[in-house]
Amino acid sequence: MVLYLNSKTAIVNKKNKQLAVAPFTKNGTTLVPLRFISEELGKEVLWNANNKSITIK
Repeated sequence: MVLYLNSKTAIVNKKNKQLAVAPFTKNGTTLVPLRFISEELGKEVLWNANNKSITIK
């Protein structure tokens, strides 16, 4: 998997995939789209709106 800063295109298994949000750097920290990465690794991502938490199975 390859992600590029400020690009909504990732490469997964030599295929282009579109991201909802591009990775970016803020205050020296790089932020990446957690849902995309988790799902591409075969994990299930659950969002709990009540307590604003994410569970990755």
